[in-house]
This record gives sequence, C-alpha cells and structure tokens, in this order.
Amino acid sequence: MADRTYMQLTVLECERKNAAAVLTLLKDRDFAPYDTSELMLGEQYEHEEAPLGTLTEELAYELAPLCSFVGWEDPKYEHKGQRVTSLVSDPDGFRLRQTPCFSDGDPVVGLELVRKTIKDAPETLPEVLGFDREEAIAELQERFTKTGPVSVVPYAYVILERQNNPHMAIRYPDAATAEWALDNSFFVNALCQEDCLDAYTAEAIDPDLHEEPRGLEEVVPPGDDTSLDGSPRPASLDGWEDEGINGA
Repeated sequence: MADRTYMQLTVLECERKNAAAVLTLLKDRDFAPYDTSELMLGEQYEHEEAPLGTLTEELAYELAPLCSFVGWEDPKYEHKGQRVTSLVSDPDGFRLRQTPCFSDGDPVVGLELVRKTIKDAPETLPEVLGFDREEAIAELQERFTKTGPVSVVPYAYVILERQNNPHMAIRYPDAATAEWALDNSFFVNALCQEDCLDAYTAEAIDPDLHEEPRGLEEVVPPGDDTSLDGSPRPASLDGWEDEGINGA
C-alpha cells in the first residue's frame, strides 16, 4: 500500500463556467463530500489520509487549467512535503508551480540554490524563489480574511442533441431552473420540435459533443421566454439574458 498523508487545497479563483468541473474533481478525489452543490472559494478542502501524489501528481494538474489554488501534501516519513499553486494570471506565465514545503505549507528554500543564484545571476533570485507568485497568491488569500469563503454556484444546462444541426447547450443559473426549462420552457419546447434526438439537463457540457462533426452551440434563453402552461417562470431568469454566453 502506498504511503498516505494529510493534504489540503484552497480554490482562490474560478470562473463560474468552470465551477462544476472543479467541484467534480474535488469530489472524485474525496476532498469534498458527494452531496456538495456549491464550490466555496477560500474554503480549505481536506483529505486526512490520501496516497502520496494524489494532489501534487494528479489533482493539481487536472485543476490547473480551471482555477487558481494553493495546496500541499504534508511531509511523511522520508517524503518531503510538497506545495502546489496554480495562478490563472501568473506574472511569469506559468500556471502551475510545485515546491518542497514544511507541514504548514511554507515553501522550503534550498540553500545551495540560493547560493548558486546569488553567485551566477543575483537579479533572478526573486523569480527563482517565486516571490511574485507567492505575493499574488497571498493577495488572493487576503480577500477571504474579512468575507470568509465565497460560494460559486455552478451553471446548469439543458442539452439538446440534434440530428442535422449543431447540438445545443442552453445555459441556466442553477439546476432547478434548468429542470423547469426542460419541462416548461416555451423556448426549449420549440427547439425540441425542430430537430431534437434527445433533451436532458446537465451540470457540465460533455466535451465529446464539441468534437462531433456537428459541433455544439452554447446559448442563453431569451428574456421573453414563458411557461408552456402560463404559470410564472422562475425569478432566477429575471435579467438572465444579460448574462451573455461569454460571462464568467
């Protein structure tokens, strides 16, 4: 059995369109309970006894394209602690960075590396030690000291798989609104009558739909969409057309 150790990870930035994917990865690696429905920025997600490398060799690489975060694996036996950070707007252009660390997550600075850098290229020492990166991470963490963790509710979609036209993903503010739209939206019903093989709700868009020859079109419902039965539509749709498909 592989050695195990305590691990923690805090998501610092995440566009709403990526929240479902990030949350799924955290659940799949047992960093978050499976009944979790919201991604919490600034909250510490933990795993008490995960196999070494779960965070630094697997989860970090899966999360790096999706969000900014800081996390680490505690030292265990002969294994050094490892700290990982991902920064969407990294000043050096590197999204993922990994360094040895102590059990509190503070990076371990190698004396030989410092000596060599000071001797050969002292002006690069801040870059070698990641000072700009750590300062940016600290600024993101500081945002949550007063507010506490901030909730990000993942988008939800009504997916229409179509025979002759591009598949369609209709974006909604939450799962309950998407379920309403699938059963009651005049807009969705009209599209289903045109060229629809299947219609269902989803928290994230299956990447395979983008790859198929027909491709996929992502839209938001129009502001004048109504209920098929004339009942009031959900208040969550008020102003939703202003969200735009390029919104975070």
